Amino acid sequence: MSRASGGAEALLRDVVACPSLSGSEADVAELLVRAMCVSADEAFVDDVGNAVGRWGRGPLGVMFVGHLDTVPGHIAVRVQDGVLWGRGSVDAKGSLCAAVVAASRLPAAVKGAVTLTVVGAVEEEAPSSRGARHLAAAYPRPDFLIIGEPSGWDRYTLGYKGRLTLRLSAGRASAHSARDEASAAELLLDAYAAIRSWVQADNGAVVGRAV
Repeated sequence: MSRASGGAEALLRDVVACPSLSGSEADVAELLVRAMCVSADEAFVDDVGNAVGRWGRGPLGVMFVGHLDTVPGHIAVRVQDGVLWGRGSVDAKGSLCAAVVAASRLPAAVKGAVTLTVVGAVEEEAPSSRGARHLAAAYPRPDFLIIGEPSGWDRYTLGYKGRLTLRLSAGRASAHSARDEASAAELLLDAYAAIRSWVQADNGAVVGRAV
């Protein structure tokens, strides 16, 4: 769910109501580009399907990247007690629409100093990360990059960890179950427990340093 208010509510509701599973984001990309065209200096769907809008012609490059796709599952789109419900309203269509609306309200003085690029990337919820990889390969490196992910309206999330995938394997010679040595399965369970403990300890340290 995501808070929606003011003139941005219609855009947010339309974008949330447009189905966009990973790999099937074309409709919502076109919808967002049409919305950006109203105020952006240029807006287009790029070669891999990302929705891209640019505001300003200044020397400082700022890029905001959200994502258009959602995981499977249906949540009926509705506003209840001032809260918009729907698949993707938080992750991450809400932040993406907020960026588009904020960009549309930039004063002329800011647009003279900054070139702001807002990107609705495709396939972020999929292992391919096709949209983000295309940005890294084909677009100029910005001076500042903002990733639109859920962090609440009143705080920033500093850092973006991504994903680490591991495959563990273990082998042991066949032996009687009464032996003292751990079996291959037990070795894997111990390794998993050790990794889990390390992650919990590391996360605790990060939380402890948070201000």
